[in-house]
Amino acid sequence: MIPFIDLRPQNETLRGELEAALRRVLDSGAFTLGPEVEAFEQEFASWCGVPHAVAVNSGTTALHLALLALAASATAEERRTVAILPVVVHALEQQDYLRDGLADMLASRLGQQPGIGVIRVDDPGKATLDEGEARAAAQAVGAQWVLFGSFTRFGEGASLDMQCLPVAAPGEAGPRSIFVQAAQITELIPRLDGLTERVALHVLGRDGPAPVGVPVAGRAELEELRRRIDALERRAAPSAAAAPKPEPQP
Repeated sequence: MIPFIDLRPQNETLRGELEAALRRVLDSGAFTLGPEVEAFEQEFASWCGVPHAVAVNSGTTALHLALLALAASATAEERRTVAILPVVVHALEQQDYLRDGLADMLASRLGQQPGIGVIRVDDPGKATLDEGEARAAAQAVGAQWVLFGSFTRFGEGASLDMQCLPVAAPGEAGPRSIFVQAAQITELIPRLDGLTERVALHVLGRDGPAPVGVPVAGRAELEELRRRIDALERRAAPSAAAAPKPEPQP
């Protein structure tokens, strides 16, 4: 019988290194991954002249990952990037908490939409309702679109009024108003899924015109409403603070 391949001569020249490596694996007990695999990945990446290398269990898996990487690269070229600016908060309390929480929820939900990449702008000074300022902030981080707006707390209820517009060609495309409101602030959170879905459809050019017969308040009207709400909350705050506190029960 003619042997298909005889590795013994090759192994003899490396016997010392191979046995030492096997002893290290046996001593560590790390038969999957572990320091030996990490060391191999680093040395192989250096030999190939690339920053990183990933060891896998077979050549088939390596080919599979390579094809997935090619598909991901092609998809990344088609993605639209959206900068999410800090929301302007109209509320007397917990402004930072509300601003950060809304940014987290909007970014996580919008980032799950196919074809959308999210760039979150964390600087509170970038919170704005001005289209020009919003476009400039998004352009500074290399985004193609920008999502910005305001959160208003009125009593137990709340509303989130967002604007979505492209960074380029400001004279050709105005903002798309997308808002949600609820009688209880806890009811607002589940509705963010629908809001981010509408944002994604608008960014990808798949949404239609605004529904006929649904009145949309102008920006001046919304600002006037917010000013009135702020005034009412400030007027109510001293009264609540001056109210006598109940005596503790024995």
